[in-house]
Parts: sequence; structure tokens; C-alpha cells
Amino acid sequence: MADKKQEIALVHTTRTLYPWFPPGEIVEHEKPDVLLVDGEDRIGIEVTELFQPPKHGSKFGPHVVAKFHQRVMEIAERRAQSLPPLDVVTYFEYRDHLTDAESSAKALIEFVRSHPCGCYQKLDGIPYGFVVVRIAEPTTHRIPRWQCWNSGETILATYEMIAAVISEKNALVASYRLKVPRVWLLIACSFANFANNFSVPRDVDSWRFNYDFDKVLLLSSESGVFDLLRRVGTE
Repeated sequence: MADKKQEIALVHTTRTLYPWFPPGEIVEHEKPDVLLVDGEDRIGIEVTELFQPPKHGSKFGPHVVAKFHQRVMEIAERRAQSLPPLDVVTYFEYRDHLTDAESSAKALIEFVRSHPCGCYQKLDGIPYGFVVVRIAEPTTHRIPRWQCWNSGETILATYEMIAAVISEKNALVASYRLKVPRVWLLIACSFANFANNFSVPRDVDSWRFNYDFDKVLLLSSESGVFDLLRRVGTE
């Protein structure tokens, strides 16, 4: 994760929901992402998120697609200053058109410039890559924005998904222990948006994983915090 405020917030949420979270100050850090400091005691916490895999034949995961969509709307809003104040909402089509945010934004601006307020779909000739474009007059006491709304589905978090995240992060443990004696991994899901919206199986706390972290926690906005077990020996 690159958003330090989000990392810190997820650790604070975990502390609230997990009764065995140790005392100490939560401090920004790099490699690992967060330190839990209690006197001379230090615990390093690596924070990551579980994201849905690519779908509908796309090679990009939903979180990558969502960031591109947001980028298009940010460019469009910034460059539409010459237009009258309007509230523009779009839905994007889920395709691999993740190459030119500038062109997508320009096409959207031109469409909005040439059409009255209303809700438009593909049959109305909206630009490529969009499913719906809604143009509206700003409402009272609300700043008009250009924004995209994403729709998605809740999927079941599988053993394989969680194991893959743990395996990727496990390679960092040795280098982190050079800085702090104990290292945890925090995996978050169901918090940001549809891209990491998961339902966690009830028996996840009985699954066992291979890892060298001192503790691995799974944080779910739906179900709370799970302490994931380590596989021992030849189990």
C-alpha cells in the first residue's frame, strides 16, 4: 500500500476490533509500514489489502481499473473550468482501455459541452469506454463535481487468494527483522471500494498458512479480525 494514512487507519481499526492487540503508539514507518512502540518494545506491521482478481477477460484487477477511471474524471474536472458549473457522474465499461486518460477525459468534456442536462447511454452516442453519462445542474449548497461511480460484487475470499498475499509479503520478513525483532502482517479487505469487497468464510480461522511472520491478521469490515494460523511441520 502507498497511502500512509490508510495504513495507519487500518491498524487503528484492527486495534479497536482485536482484543489481543498489544498496547503502544502507532507510528508511521517504512519497510515495514507501521511501528507499534511501547517503551523499548517494537513490533513492525506490514499492511496490505486483498484485491479482487481481473474479471470479464481483463488483464487488470479492479483496483487498477478504478484508479484509471478516477484519473480520467480528475483530468476532465480540471479541464472543464470553461464550462458552466455542472455535476457530472459516469459509469465506465470494464475494458482494457487503460492507456490514455487524457483522450478519454477530452472526449467526455466534448460530449458534456455539446449535450443538455440529462442521462445518456450507449445508444445516445456517449464516448467509448463509458456506459452511462449523467449531466445535471448543481444542487443548492453542494459543490458540483465530475466523478465516476463503480459497481461491483462481493466475492468469497478463498484460501488461495489469502495464501498468495501472505507468500508475496513473506519474502520481506528477513529484512524487516534487521530493524525490529517482531513483525506482523495485516491483510485488509472490504474497506476501500468494490475492488476489495470480500465475504470471508466462517472457517477462515481454522485454515493454516506457511509464513515467517510472528502474527498474520485478516481484517474484514464484515466479520472483524481473524488471527490466521501458521502451518506447522508437515501438516
